[in-house]
Amino acid sequence: MVTSEETTGRSIAVLGAVLALCLAVAVAATAPAPPARELAKAEPALPPVATASETDALLDDTSLIQESAGELEGHALDCVIEPDRVIELGSPVPGVIDSLHVSRGESVEEGQVVAELESLVEWAQVAVAKARAATTSEVRSRAAQLSLEERQNERSVQMFEGRAISIDAKDQAETDVQLAELELELARDRHTIAKLELDRAYADAHRRRVTSPIAGIVVEQMKFEGERVSDTPIVKIVRLDPLRVRVVAPSHLYGTLRPGDEAVVQAEAPLRRKLRATIDIVDPMIDATSDTFNVELTLPNPDHEIPSGLHCRAQFQNPRDLARR
Repeated sequence: MVTSEETTGRSIAVLGAVLALCLAVAVAATAPAPPARELAKAEPALPPVATASETDALLDDTSLIQESAGELEGHALDCVIEPDRVIELGSPVPGVIDSLHVSRGESVEEGQVVAELESLVEWAQVAVAKARAATTSEVRSRAAQLSLEERQNERSVQMFEGRAISIDAKDQAETDVQLAELELELARDRHTIAKLELDRAYADAHRRRVTSPIAGIVVEQMKFEGERVSDTPIVKIVRLDPLRVRVVAPSHLYGTLRPGDEAVVQAEAPLRRKLRATIDIVDPMIDATSDTFNVELTLPNPDHEIPSGLHCRAQFQNPRDLARR
């Protein structure tokens, strides 16, 4: 049990502690403040806060650096190596294939006969037209008739001057000469037409010979001997020299790639070679959907060492686009 003396002693101790605290606060309030220089040395300086305009400028500089680096890397664009030309060769006239002179994988030259259709009737017509064109008997006959009429007309004139015949007989002789001249001219026209018919017969017969319009390689055969063709192709031929490199370029490069510029084409497997190509065509239109435009390059392939159908990367080494920035 706590006595009254103990309670009184505790109260006195608490009162003494409160008085000591008040005295310490009063002394601190009356003490002089330290100089500002000492405060500046004591506390580290904070970096200045950037303004909004300074922050935007820093962001713009960063984006320009990233854009330039991306554009340099963007010059290596995806591409595809394709044949220069692909044709599906058919016949200009319907018929039955009589003979095929090529097969898949063979090389053909420009103008080479690839296939022939049955043409017995056409060549028979050629023989008839040739014989008709070689016949000149009608022309010779009309020429002889004209010569006779001219001599008779001369005699008629002399007889008319001697009053041996009437004027009607003289007019008849002159008219006979004119008719003979027209008959000779008509015979000559017929002979000319016969020659033209011979040319047409030859053309009809040669149309049944299918020739290749390009030099290339047969990659597919659709028809065989004995089959009928009308509007269907017989063979597919590709030209591999030169090759075409097709590139889809982003629109921001438009105007920087021009015909005649060179590019290094990195072919993928199985070739894996660096090749040099030249820009041939730059499409004058940008696709609004993809924001791109097409570029075609010419890639020489004289020995047919480069196969078509390879994916590649085209590296354009023209600095004009960077100069435009």
